[in-house]
Amino acid sequence: MTESLKPGKMGKIPQPREEPGLFDTIGSFPVWLLRIIDFFTPAFLIKRPPPPPPPQKKNPQS
Repeated sequence: MTESLKPGKMGKIPQPREEPGLFDTIGSFPVWLLRIIDFFTPAFLIKRPPPPPPPQKKNPQS
């Protein structure tokens, strides 16, 4: 068996996800409710800058 025909070596092509319908659910939330929340949420609440990295502690040499 050649290297390219082994089952574990085959590359998977990602399938495009279908957008859920209006009356479907994501988890326990209906999609129509999530779309309403997304519509009324201002952009400055959605796009937040990442938090600054925590300061590094200096270990004193004994």
